[in-house]
Amino acid sequence: LVSTSKVDDLIQKTSLPPNHVYKMICLPPIANREGCVLLQPPASNSENGLPFLKSMLDALGGCVECPTDDVMNAMMIPGCMMGSMYGVMRNTRDWLVNKGVPPQDASYFVGRSYLSIVQDAERNCNDPHRFDELIAEQ
Repeated sequence: LVSTSKVDDLIQKTSLPPNHVYKMICLPPIANREGCVLLQPPASNSENGLPFLKSMLDALGGCVECPTDDVMNAMMIPGCMMGSMYGVMRNTRDWLVNKGVPPQDASYFVGRSYLSIVQDAERNCNDPHRFDELIAEQ
């Protein structure tokens, strides 16, 4: 799997020039131009890189360039939380249904509510204090 490979190993195994080997990780929603792509090594600031890669990936929803394997591996962890997030949503829906809410209404309400929560978190997400501010608002 490329996701668990180090860039140096990919360079060695493919015999491609180092400035043409990149590792990109994304979640399925990127197909709808939603989400964010991880790219390693950075393409935009490398002397022999391919600067158009970052622009192309930004057009798909966003791109974060990772300078090292360690940074890339750390950045991949939040994407692994997708299943847990869906589990929280399912449990919330099931709780509502157990309280007498019709399943269709519970599912619709949970989906729309979580969407609005995530959209609120996404606004100004370049600000490293944004999540702290949202918590403080509660």
